[in-house]
Amino acid sequence: MVCIIDDYFGDIGIAAVNQFASVFDLGLRNQNELPFKNEILENESPIPEVLADIRKVSGITCNAIPNQLNLIANSYAKNYPEVMSREGANMLYVCQKESVRLLQLFYVIDWIENVQNAIAPNESMANAVNKTIDLLFKESHL
Repeated sequence: MVCIIDDYFGDIGIAAVNQFASVFDLGLRNQNELPFKNEILENESPIPEVLADIRKVSGITCNAIPNQLNLIANSYAKNYPEVMSREGANMLYVCQKESVRLLQLFYVIDWIENVQNAIAPNESMANAVNKTIDLLFKESHL
């Protein structure tokens, strides 16, 4: 279980053979246009003390999880994310635009390099997530 503190869109733009240009690279969006800071969405919501021991990480959001890292290498090099999802930056963007606090907890299933194995969550993974969420709500003022 990790807590995502910043996230960005890894595949919104134009892809060509071994090349990718984001909407920022193309000049279609300003890289510092609110809520972006240098193309990145930073989650400034306070993190409850109960999550102090949970690792804080950067994320990348892609509509399709690539099975080869070089397909998103240009985007990856902008923030060196530690986790990848399909929805993280989308949710963070909407929450920031609507001034809603968001706490992004993410359960890591496997390394990006192993994505072709398509590991699915199992019962023990779900139980670990449920325990963390229960602890969060019991010991915090959320």
